[in-house]
Amino acid sequence: MTGKTACFTTASKLASDLGQKNMPSNFERRINKFVKPDLLIIDEVGYLSFDCQAADLLFEVISRMPSEWNRKHVWAKSKGQFGTNRGLGTDIHQLRPTDVSVNGKRGSLSFGEGGKIYNDPDGPTTNRVSSKNWEPRDEVKGDVARIIFYMAVRYESAKLDLTIVDRLVPQSVKSPIIGKLSILKKWHKMDPPSHFEKRRNNRIHEIQGNRNPFVDHPEWVEDIWY
Repeated sequence: MTGKTACFTTASKLASDLGQKNMPSNFERRINKFVKPDLLIIDEVGYLSFDCQAADLLFEVISRMPSEWNRKHVWAKSKGQFGTNRGLGTDIHQLRPTDVSVNGKRGSLSFGEGGKIYNDPDGPTTNRVSSKNWEPRDEVKGDVARIIFYMAVRYESAKLDLTIVDRLVPQSVKSPIIGKLSILKKWHKMDPPSHFEKRRNNRIHEIQGNRNPFVDHPEWVEDIWY
């Protein structure tokens, strides 16, 4: 498989390409739910489906998953109630693979700091959660911030204007607003775009035809939200 690229759309196809004879019983259900031909996830795990040289690692990672994974809208769907409508609801820039229970715990909480360490049923994490905010692990804080910044400038219209506010927005609020701006700006500075994030931006550009400008130009954040 060296030198090839491919988009795996079924577990059976992936297993066949890898020469795997004995898939775990739940592997096909997991990967068919995780990797979709119409909306491919590009991330720590899903990104590998583009790289056949790393496909064996994809198989190993997913087959060992202790629980199911799904797609997380970083800008929560309920904050604007856009669901999975084509465009805003399917924008790959804001989709990340996540553990189902972690996704459920975050819900539509605003991004902030503080709270208790979240202990997932599969084991402890370094995320923090309170009744008002969700604090992701340090390694992805900048990524999260730049996704939120991207969404706010990409989807701004009379019909739906996504807006970042400098406060924690209760989960019960369904308006297209999310917080907390000052925290997101702090994370953006603390965790600048990594090589992985830049490669991800390039891949999404190849598929979707647009880029996250705050990955390419981190300095633009201060120009807009000063």
